[in-house]
Amino acid sequence: MAKIIYYMPAYRRIRHLHAEYVKKKAEELAEACGPGYKVTLQNRPSTQRPRAFVEAETPEARADDAKNSTLMKAVNQMRGK
Repeated sequence: MAKIIYYMPAYRRIRHLHAEYVKKKAEELAEACGPGYKVTLQNRPSTQRPRAFVEAETPEARADDAKNSTLMKAVNQMRGK
């Protein structure tokens, strides 16, 4: 049986090709949550894939998310889109 050896730098480049799509979806999520939410994109070449984070930035947004689960509801609405 042959052993397969992957060329990891090329693999990471391929995985990072969709970074703009990931960022676009995160921005849609932040927009659905309302004002006070920000997007952070982790797109370092040393990682396996790009990651996007949406977080409540302002105190008002944090309180709204804690009380109403705004981020979770917005994520559930985006499923399948």
